[in-house]
Amino acid sequence: MQSAGVFCTGEVLDGNSSYVAPFQDLLPSILGYPNYYNAVSAMSANNGSMYELYDQLESVKTLFTDSTLLGSFSENADNPRFASLTEDMALAKNVLTFTFLTDGTTCIFSTQ
Repeated sequence: MQSAGVFCTGEVLDGNSSYVAPFQDLLPSILGYPNYYNAVSAMSANNGSMYELYDQLESVKTLFTDSTLLGSFSENADNPRFASLTEDMALAKNVLTFTFLTDGTTCIFSTQ
């Protein structure tokens, strides 16, 4: 990608940080699926675990070469839309806020 002069983001559809992290040696940026799965789990219900999300974020900082280059997202075409998981608009706003404020490159996917 460097020789082509383009920024490229890859996709490794897995929630295990230990499995996904080595792919950052091949592409500088990959979608942050480990963060995605934990964020959706933590924020799609009022009893979601923020402790697990926190632990995941710390794991990413340790295992990935550069966590600021991960693609941060809360939904995409490969997964159910967040609105299908909850009707609570406050939770939807929370996960979207997380997407914008967590380390990484914010990715907003549209169906149109």
